Amino acid sequence: MRLNEDDFLVEIGLGRLSPEAVATLRKHNNERLDFNVEMRIKAMLSQAEYKKFEAFFKHNNAAGAFDYLKTVLPAYQSIVEAETKRLEAQLAGEASAILAIEIALAGLQDVYEKHFADLDGCGGREPPLAS
Repeated sequence: MRLNEDDFLVEIGLGRLSPEAVATLRKHNNERLDFNVEMRIKAMLSQAEYKKFEAFFKHNNAAGAFDYLKTVLPAYQSIVEAETKRLEAQLAGEASAILAIEIALAGLQDVYEKHFADLDGCGGREPPLAS
């Protein structure tokens, strides 16, 4: 899965993201992928099959859940691959906006540090007296 690999992020123009932004992006990508795959699987299983699948996770048995999927939905890995490719394409399309947000946030941080960091919570004024 290339979705969270450094080479892929560089390839789509996100190689300049801060380490913090990369970590946040990876976490978000994993959550999106998990959600999308789960919704596709849920749509393909009967209600009883899905409840059994969920029960494995409720009992912290991810290996059992995936073994169960292999029996009731042998093509589940192709669902994961398709969703990964879809998210990669979506991320590539959003890359310039993500980078612009990162640059803007870094600029705001610079402005704050240069002009406002030494001010107290009241913008440099004494807080009004409580009545």
